[in-house]
Amino acid sequence: MGKVISIISQKGGVGKTTTAVNLGASLAALKQNTLILGHDPQCGVGVSFGIDIKSNGTGLYNFYLGEIPLFAARKNTQMEKLHIIPCNVKSSEEELSLLKIVSGDIFKLRSSLRQLKHRYDYILIDCPPTLGTISTASLVASDSFIVPLQLDVFSLNTLGRVIKTAKRVKSNYNSALKIEGFLLTMVDPKLKLTKKILDETRKNLRNRVFKTIIPRHPSLAEVSQVRKPVIFIDVMSTGSRAYLQLAKEIIDSNQEQ
Repeated sequence: MGKVISIISQKGGVGKTTTAVNLGASLAALKQNTLILGHDPQCGVGVSFGIDIKSNGTGLYNFYLGEIPLFAARKNTQMEKLHIIPCNVKSSEEELSLLKIVSGDIFKLRSSLRQLKHRYDYILIDCPPTLGTISTASLVASDSFIVPLQLDVFSLNTLGRVIKTAKRVKSNYNSALKIEGFLLTMVDPKLKLTKKILDETRKNLRNRVFKTIIPRHPSLAEVSQVRKPVIFIDVMSTGSRAYLQLAKEIIDSNQEQ
């Protein structure tokens, strides 16, 4: 039975979609059957794989409209073990429609993912950069969640709200929900204060911080422009190696449980 992991943050620009896309590709590279589900109306997952959301192809929105089952929204990638379900919301009207549907049935995604879990080792959900209804539905459908964090005051200040939201979901909808880990992203080792802030962050968050850190590196910044996971471009790049290390850390941790 596969594990469903939400990638969630209230703050945009912390590497949330970058993590969903590159962690998913790295898990697949390590022979894990993986599905990446774009639950963010900004459609970052689809864009990261070169999908034109303005085309008439099906996606997550068609599932929510009741036009297709969730598995029919899957798209193949150039990796045999990696599939994606892009969010194909094309307008603000469709985004409002999606929000209304999700609000009306917070368990719809969870029910359908349960029918897919046996096909995958990992299912990653890319949440929107808010803590509203869609992110709540993502956590309801998840076994655990990852919070990407930049080493800045604004990013760290939003962490408490993410944890509060997760506790509410755990209390009201999903008692099995757990923290997979906090992921430090866009880390610049050249900055003098980096090591001090890293040490303080690890101390404050204890053993819930991943050992792997994601560096600030051009290879990761280029992903959205070339519309491919970094591992598709250069498997030996700093960005590729970081996400492969993270994938291995997650696999090893789950094998120990």
